[in-house]
Formats: sequence, structure tokens, C-alpha cells
Amino acid sequence: MFEKIKSEMKESLEKKIKETKPKKHSWEKLLKDITC
Repeated sequence: MFEKIKSEMKESLEKKIKETKPKKHSWEKLLKDITC
């Protein structure tokens, strides 16, 4: 269950990333924060 939630969060984050196209570093940090 938790894995599913995590992957869904990651997907929505990646969608946001593509929409906003922030600096690579910032979203990589976000991704790390979530996957930790």
C-alpha cells in the first residue's frame, strides 16, 4: 500500500516538474526528500 502511494506521489511530482520546469537541482532534491 505505502509503495503504491509513494509511486503515485512520484508520478504527480514528475507531472508538476514537467509543467513548471524548475531548476533540475530543486526537483532532484524534492525527489530525494520523498524517496528517503
